[in-house]
Amino acid sequence: MNATTELFARLSGDAWRISHPFSDDLLQANALLHNSAATEEEMAECVRLWCQRRQPCQFGKVAASEGRIHFCFLSEQAVSTWSDEEIAEKIAEEKQLWKQRAAFDPLRGGHSFVLVVASHTVAFAEPAQNLRAFSDHILELAGWETDRRGARRKNTMTSDFLDLKHPSDGGFYGFRFNADVFACAGDERW
Repeated sequence: MNATTELFARLSGDAWRISHPFSDDLLQANALLHNSAATEEEMAECVRLWCQRRQPCQFGKVAASEGRIHFCFLSEQAVSTWSDEEIAEKIAEEKQLWKQRAAFDPLRGGHSFVLVVASHTVAFAEPAQNLRAFSDHILELAGWETDRRGARRKNTMTSDFLDLKHPSDGGFYGFRFNADVFACAGDERW
C-alpha cells in the first residue's frame, strides 16, 4: 500500500456531521462531485459556480465568474487505488497544462489552479489529524511544501509561480501565488 492509499484508509467519518448536515450549496456540489457518472467538465462547472457565488476570496469570485480557473480533479478511485506516482503525474500534467494556457492563451488561460479531491470519504471525514495528514500528502504530491510558515507562524503556507506573457512587450513575468487548502469539513462549524 502506498502513502496516499494508507492515509486515505485512516480517514474516519465525522460523527458531528450526522446531526449537522452540510449547507445546501455544499450538499448540491457534493452530490455532483461524488457522482461517478459526472464528467470533469460538469464537475468543473459545478465548482466554478460554487466559487463564483460562495467563496470568500474576491479574486477567486472574479476568476470564477470569468471562467479563469483551471481545475484538477482526483476522484475517490484515484486517491484510494492509484499509486503516489500516478497521482503526482496527474497533478503535474494538469499544472503544466494550466501554466501553458496561462502563458500562451491569455484570453482563456486560467488565473487560478484548484486541485479538487472529489471523494465522498474525504468530504465526510472528521476534521482531525488524519485529514490534515492526507491533505498535506496531496500537497506534497503536487510539489508544494507543507512545512513553510507564514509571517505570523500560525498557518502553514506554500507558494508556486505562474509566468504570464506581457501583451505589449512579449516578455514573460513571473507571479508568485500561495496554495491554500479548503476542506468542506469546516462547513457549518463556525
